[in-house]
Amino acid sequence: MSLLWVPRSTNCQQATFTDWLDSICRTPSALPPTLLASICDRWMQGRNSEMSIMWRAKLADMSPPNSVNHHWPFWVRVLFAAYMAWNVAWLASERIPPSLLRGLFGIPCPTTGCTRSLIFLFHGNLQASLLWNPFTVPILILLIDSSQILFLCALREMELVLPKWIGTAWWSILVLAWVSKFLIGPAYW
Repeated sequence: MSLLWVPRSTNCQQATFTDWLDSICRTPSALPPTLLASICDRWMQGRNSEMSIMWRAKLADMSPPNSVNHHWPFWVRVLFAAYMAWNVAWLASERIPPSLLRGLFGIPCPTTGCTRSLIFLFHGNLQASLLWNPFTVPILILLIDSSQILFLCALREMELVLPKWIGTAWWSILVLAWVSKFLIGPAYW
């Protein structure tokens, strides 16, 4: 608060303080909205009431959105740590890590073979691409759409939540991809 205190012994200093308040209340991004509101409210006492209403509207636009808990639940953090440890252990032994499902339970992950599928697709071998993972292109399109939606939400400082139709699309495609992996057989896991 020492920045806000100016001794009022001379008119020159009083004018400087008033000019400083004028500049703060004209550029509201300099201070947090709560501090700015208290300064500008005191400054505007005795001034035009329309100016006070205008500044209240500007401060309402500046206030942060409803606070959203951006912390992941504990179990999600534990699972993520286990996943990272799994990958680090495999990479430390200079091997490419298999998916957790395949490594621990011997069953394929719905996205197993997507990289090889894309490589075959880029080389023009559609049959091999479909054998490795027939849902590579839909998964890639959903990944790009989901990333774009989350990026725009982050830019707008909104809650990072995907629309329900994207969630439904993800579940549908991943279940179909998983079933297709079992139908194609373990040769392409």
